[in-house]
Amino acid sequence: MAETSDFRPGEHAALFLLLLYAQKHGLVPDDDAVLARIGDMNMADWLLARSRLELFFEQGGGHWKPASLGWIRRTRDDES
Repeated sequence: MAETSDFRPGEHAALFLLLLYAQKHGLVPDDDAVLARIGDMNMADWLLARSRLELFFEQGGGHWKPASLGWIRRTRDDES
């Protein structure tokens, strides 16, 4: 899993919001304006953050799909 220790303020929240969107809708459109809006960032901040946040997603076909999130599922299952 990609590191988040060098994230700037707001990038953790943007990642979380993108992952929530993907959980609900399946795929996230690969469109900077849409990604920035979903991540609650202005365009300038989004363009700075994109290279770090995209590491958590597989890209193709005009969409972002969350990379393997098995570790989240395992953690959730371990808690129940």
